[in-house]
Amino acid sequence: MSDAEWALVRDLLLSGGRCRPISRPGRGYAFFARWRDAGLVAELHDRLRETIRRAEGRDVEPSAAVIDSQSVKADATVALTSRSFDTGKQINGRKRHLLTDTLGLLDVLVTRASTSDRDAARVLLLAARDRFGRLARVWADGGYTGHLVDWSIAQLDIVLDMVRRSDDTRAFQVLPRRWVVVSAQLAHGPGLRTSPRHRRSRRPVVDDTGARRVAHRASGRT
Repeated sequence: MSDAEWALVRDLLLSGGRCRPISRPGRGYAFFARWRDAGLVAELHDRLRETIRRAEGRDVEPSAAVIDSQSVKADATVALTSRSFDTGKQINGRKRHLLTDTLGLLDVLVTRASTSDRDAARVLLLAARDRFGRLARVWADGGYTGHLVDWSIAQLDIVLDMVRRSDDTRAFQVLPRRWVVVSAQLAHGPGLRTSPRHRRSRRPVVDDTGARRVAHRASGRT
């Protein structure tokens, strides 16, 4: 870590005895888990994002974002209670739902692979509205069409714009706006193939019922 990088995080890590020498193998994850549960990892991420946005001459809060999901095959060590089958992608595992701005990652939600994109989007967009007051527009693919579009504008005052592929396109195509979230997926790599103890997500894995319950509360349904 450079002196400039240390200057950004020093006060966070040194407060409350959070930064201590790691004396034996396995303790590194214990410190990470403690920082994650206390919200320190999220705060470090937020500081990094704000620093990058300032360096690019932008407001620290984004006004637009991109949302997408990716199903990933789960390792054999992943418990059956936190994995399921994505019938569309024919994958047994987990699904990561990413919300990014034009420069990097805003938030991540990891669910079982069978969780619908629309249900997970309600959770991510609700959290984003609370954290980013300037957020007004989110680009998405066709998997987010339907009632989510109306709910987003009515409940959150966020316009959900669909970026679609041409029906005539058969090969890979770089789509406007959505290439940002694809880059974020590639940067994460096969992070969901690991065991729950070492997953990279900032949010816990939730099952389909949990995601639907949060989504239903958000929409006023029971």
